[in-house]
Amino acid sequence: MTNENLIVGMCWYSEDQWNRLNEIAADPLALDDSYEEWRKSAEKAINELRANGVAIKKVLVDMEEMLRWANEKGRPLNSEARSEYVAFILSQKSKS
Repeated sequence: MTNENLIVGMCWYSEDQWNRLNEIAADPLALDDSYEEWRKSAEKAINELRANGVAIKKVLVDMEEMLRWANEKGRPLNSEARSEYVAFILSQKSKS
């Protein structure tokens, strides 16, 4: 698969949802120190990926839905689970 065909999903949070993530994440030390820092680093990553021909889909996340999903899967709410959740959401949207 070439970069032109690659679509990368990225968790996208409102400030409220990002603050909720900080409360419930299994890996809070892996998170940025503030919403503003997260947003700045996320935008930088998006720009770098797009410059390399990768399509980005921002997936607006509701933390209660993500938490429910993680609990159903028996998964800690860490970065791996967050990535898997975004992939799950994108796959559900592609089936619609």
